[in-house]
Amino acid sequence: MEALGGVTAALLCIYDLTKGIDPVLRIGEIQLEIKEGGKTGVYLRPGAEVVKQTPQKNLEGLNSAILVMSDRCFKKEAEDLAGPAALTWLKDQGSEVVKCQVLPDDRNILKNELSQLIKSNSLELIITSGGTGLSPRDITPETVMEVAREFNGREVPGFGELLRADGAKKTEMSWLSRSTAVLIGKTLIVCLPGKPSAVVEGLSSISHLIKHAVHTAKGGNHG
Repeated sequence: MEALGGVTAALLCIYDLTKGIDPVLRIGEIQLEIKEGGKTGVYLRPGAEVVKQTPQKNLEGLNSAILVMSDRCFKKEAEDLAGPAALTWLKDQGSEVVKCQVLPDDRNILKNELSQLIKSNSLELIITSGGTGLSPRDITPETVMEVAREFNGREVPGFGELLRADGAKKTEMSWLSRSTAVLIGKTLIVCLPGKPSAVVEGLSSISHLIKHAVHTAKGGNHG
């Protein structure tokens, strides 16, 4: 209804602006072609021609890894949903995911895993999920920052700022998230929350920046 109302209002504006030149104008053939969502799901008008757009692959050519931080998932007390969500999203964006692993919320284990991934020099992107909150076991951001210092990396605060700002549009609790990002050599590490929805929404909000950040880290221009 909103779309049909918007089209009608736009056409009435055009009519009002042009009626002085030619008042013999007619507004017609306003119809619904396709609709998604709501109680009826997907509706496609019979005979309508819909052009399918090829999804843009913002991360094509980038190798990535996913580390899910969760004591409960590591102990098999809960199912890991964040990892598969990140895996699907990254693959849809054209990234080659070389590793997806669940780790306990342990500083030394995370530090060791990150160090090995960085030393392999084969990754442009590492996504961590979980451990960005305020509980005593949430140690991901500070561990990532510690690794960054050891490898002469740099924090990229804008990623965390954007993730919190976008997340706060849905829940104000996003302001309590300690999501952050660091750049170590050519590898960008982004720390995301543990909820699957937050992982997908967070990645979607920064997808246009990831490849450019890696491109710049490799010596590319800022244009």
